[in-house]
Amino acid sequence: MRIARVFPTRTSMSPTDEDAYFGPPQMFMPNYDEVHVSCVFTWDVPKAKELKYQWEQVCKVVKLGGPAFDDAGGEFVPGIYLKPGVTITSRGCSNKCKFCFINGTKILTSVGVKNIEDINIGDMVLDKNGNFNKVVNTIKRHYAGDGIMFTTGFDNTPIYVTADHKFPTRTGDISIKDSREKLLQIAPIIMKTDRLPIANYIKSKGFIRNPIDSAELFGIRLEYFCELAGWYLAEGSISKSNKRPNSFCLVFSLSHKEIEDVNRIKYLIKEIFGIDARIVTRASTITVEVVNKQLGLLFMSLFGKGAGGKYISCDILQLKEKFIKKLICSYFRGDGSLVKLKEKTGRFRIVSSSASYSLSLSIALLLRSLGYNAIVRSRKVKDTYINSRLVRPNYLAYQVMVIKIEDVQELAMFFWGKDIPYKRKSGFSYNQKLEMVSSINLSKHKKIEDRSKENGVPFQTYYKWKKQIDNNYINEKGINETVVRNISKINLNCDVFNLTVEDSHTYTVSGISTNNCFVPPREGKIRELEIKPGYIVQDNNLLACSQGHIEKVFAMLKKQKEPANFSGGFEAARVNDLVVEQLRGLRIHQIWLAYDRPNAEAPLLKAMEKLKPYFRREQLRCYVLIGFEQDTLENAEYRLRRAWEAGTLPFAMLYEPKVHTQEWYLLQRRWTRPAITKFINTPKKTVEEERWW
Repeated sequence: MRIARVFPTRTSMSPTDEDAYFGPPQMFMPNYDEVHVSCVFTWDVPKAKELKYQWEQVCKVVKLGGPAFDDAGGEFVPGIYLKPGVTITSRGCSNKCKFCFINGTKILTSVGVKNIEDINIGDMVLDKNGNFNKVVNTIKRHYAGDGIMFTTGFDNTPIYVTADHKFPTRTGDISIKDSREKLLQIAPIIMKTDRLPIANYIKSKGFIRNPIDSAELFGIRLEYFCELAGWYLAEGSISKSNKRPNSFCLVFSLSHKEIEDVNRIKYLIKEIFGIDARIVTRASTITVEVVNKQLGLLFMSLFGKGAGGKYISCDILQLKEKFIKKLICSYFRGDGSLVKLKEKTGRFRIVSSSASYSLSLSIALLLRSLGYNAIVRSRKVKDTYINSRLVRPNYLAYQVMVIKIEDVQELAMFFWGKDIPYKRKSGFSYNQKLEMVSSINLSKHKKIEDRSKENGVPFQTYYKWKKQIDNNYINEKGINETVVRNISKINLNCDVFNLTVEDSHTYTVSGISTNNCFVPPREGKIRELEIKPGYIVQDNNLLACSQGHIEKVFAMLKKQKEPANFSGGFEAARVNDLVVEQLRGLRIHQIWLAYDRPNAEAPLLKAMEKLKPYFRREQLRCYVLIGFEQDTLENAEYRLRRAWEAGTLPFAMLYEPKVHTQEWYLLQRRWTRPAITKFINTPKKTVEEERWW
């Protein structure tokens, strides 16, 4: 069988024989039984698909695969998809990384919060960009080692995580144990849609008929529906009808003082669904009731049921701002209150309380996405009685609070039409404080007792303001952030869990964005392959293999005519004295390490302390990833210089497929060509030479 191999991009590792192609089919070429289009990089996927279509015109069997399509690959055959001399002796992930959470960790999904151990493949979870993406893999393993427990200023729910788990921040990925900048990102919610596809819920739940006369809600009808949804989340419930066992009764319970709101709810039901709701007066409440199976199932699908089981589905969360404001307004009118803190200060806060953590978290994230500094707090509530009757035993309540006075004033007027007078002691608003704190360099005044002033304000006051801002912070790019609190080290000896999420590879834990594990579904668990001769080792995780396998690979390399080139890279944290001793027994062309993120600096320095005494700079290469999200030119050049100072010859890898400015390409050029890299790092250059490079 003759096979043509087609590649979207030519690289230094690509094969060069007559059956290897790097574009569409040629006019005069042999007949092939099969064509294999192999794609390595995800940004080449569109080109690879186009090549597949073009080659299908000349060959019946055309297969599309490669690492970009999460293809784990089969047995490695030298010279087929990589040039002669390249060998791969292992594939996969050891699945022993310390990036996991314990059971009970709260993950925000498209149907509310779930414990991490209950997440299944196919579930949709909120990522750091505010989108809901699919879970493509779940990881469970036993872990015994160091752990971290912490809370945040946004949510005081404890988070238990293995010590080295990484969280995305403005400056790159960090672990809590060694984080200097204790500001984590609060997941945003992208409000982008203006239609609610009711028909999708009807079809998925097997409804008998549509409760409305169209397949989707939009416009004023959708505004009414969101307003009614807020009332349901605050005061609504669903129960089986006594008169009609196969139907559901949708009930809104309010107090006798809220007769205006009762009439409003009845009006909304009539306008949206064309149903006349009935008003029932009871001893302690007034209820608005609708007996309708389709209506009950619709609200259960979108918002759940029961005091502790309510949530907001992703289709509602992602509606446009004007619809979300309607929902939040009616929710706080039904379940919120304006609380005066102290008689003397005259300060107020807005508080809502719910037995559903999922609902409280969603409301707080929506408020944050609208620009209001909301926080979530849990507290134990004693037994609740009505007319000497126990209606709810001891339970945990979750409160959503808005504390910042500017937000309280605006929302109080929006929710209840109340004007909250407040005179600031300092005379500065929150935004003014934020601007003033950002404009000065507090690091010059390390002593809190410093009595000097800036702009007429003592530095002691600046420190106080900075602490307040860090607790509830929206930075200059509009990214919601929160401070880390109550960090404590713990010992873990239990099952731990992680997820793999498509696209952004992030998900949300108690409102905080976190990274996932993305290697296992693509590569599978680590497996040791048959060792084929070659001198360019492309294993991306060789040092994670068994010691016996590593020794066999080194024995094979000793027999090769060419010096060994470990271009697949070593994990710096796994470089130990035994590995160094084995490397000294080989003729080495290049050893590659990686410095992708700021947190990779410490392992790189430790590895270089062991390698530098025995190998030259030209032999010790280092991949340095630059230009990733939230990276800056200054930070990228700092990492490149640190890699140089450590004793390596850095190689700048520009993050793709992000579009970069010309400055990024110039930086990459200076740090990918060894002659230029050595020149700019050599002392005693003239001003003209420095300018030229």
